[in-house]
Amino acid sequence: MNNIKNNILIVIFVLIFIGYFYFENKVFDKKKKKIENFQSSNDSVNTIIQNIFSNNISINNNLKKSIDNHIFFFNLLEENNFDLINFSNNIEFKKALDNIVLHININNKLYNDSIINVGSIKNINYLINLKNIFIAIKNCNNLYITYYNSNFNLSKTNFNQNRLILEKKISMEEKILEHHGNIRYLLNNLSNNLPKYELQKTLNDFIKEFINYELNKNKMLAELIEKISIFNILKTLHDIYKNSQSLSTKDSKNLNKGVIQKKKLLGAIIKLIKDENNYTKEMINFKLGKEETKDKEIQYLYSANNNNNVLANFCKKIKKLDKPSEGNLITQRLHKEFKKKKYEQIDKLENEINRLIDSMSEEDINKFNSYMIRTHDQASKQLDAIKIAKDNLENAKKIKINVS
Repeated sequence: MNNIKNNILIVIFVLIFIGYFYFENKVFDKKKKKIENFQSSNDSVNTIIQNIFSNNISINNNLKKSIDNHIFFFNLLEENNFDLINFSNNIEFKKALDNIVLHININNKLYNDSIINVGSIKNINYLINLKNIFIAIKNCNNLYITYYNSNFNLSKTNFNQNRLILEKKISMEEKILEHHGNIRYLLNNLSNNLPKYELQKTLNDFIKEFINYELNKNKMLAELIEKISIFNILKTLHDIYKNSQSLSTKDSKNLNKGVIQKKKLLGAIIKLIKDENNYTKEMINFKLGKEETKDKEIQYLYSANNNNNVLANFCKKIKKLDKPSEGNLITQRLHKEFKKKKYEQIDKLENEINRLIDSMSEEDINKFNSYMIRTHDQASKQLDAIKIAKDNLENAKKIKINVS
């Protein structure tokens, strides 16, 4: 009865400590829970930041390919001596336009992915701002897809048709510039509000630098279609060839000057893209998340220390229990196992002793028999010698006559 009572008390005590451990970690430790939730949120945000800016690297690479195609058709325009019809209907020019559209479409898919990533977390203001920026750039790209569509042909004779085609392209430039203005506004808005968000220094500096790169890139891309865009140049050529069969020296110089300016601008965009990608790669691969890692290490130490304290308290309570008695079921089981092992050892020792005794007895018997055989042989020889001596003594004074 006492054994059952003791065991029930132990079970109750263990259940109490399980409950204590649960409340220690789940209820009373609210501060730790909040920190862990915040840390988990930070992990998700860091993953999203790395995803969207990895996308941005790919976007810049595709943009660089588009810029290469711009350089190509400006060079082609010079090689064709600014001949409107030969250049505008050139297969290579159409291929360059198609390549630009292709890379813009790829970038829009990447922007879609970034928009979905950023939208997966709610109520984080700077992520909402980034999402709005990506949406604005995507909308601008949709206009560029129509703008660079190669599905047109200029006629050698129908100048009115040519004019309508080129004016339709040029009319889109104003809308595109409005979109670039909207992108600039959203970037500046994020830059102005960034201090309010109280981000960690590394992330804050990274987004700030990203804004600067995007502002410069947005400005340069807008300049590509301002004043002397490719379709503006074609419209100028159209007006010249409509009134004259050849270019004047002055017109040729002005066009060459405009193309040179555009090629310098394209080169500057390529350099900007390269610098931004190098900076972004360095940040997402080496610097972003370092501060968060330090926080994780601190939280791990805090958690480990807390668990150690709980374990220490549990052990202290365990020490206050009564020492195990013979009546305790656990102790009885231990005693049974101990006795069983000892009995097995004793049986082994007894068997070994019996084996040794048996082997020793057999050996002694063999030795005894050998001794008896040896001594019996010696005794027989001695007896024969005695008999001979006796005969010799008895017959010592007798004379033996051999009668033959």
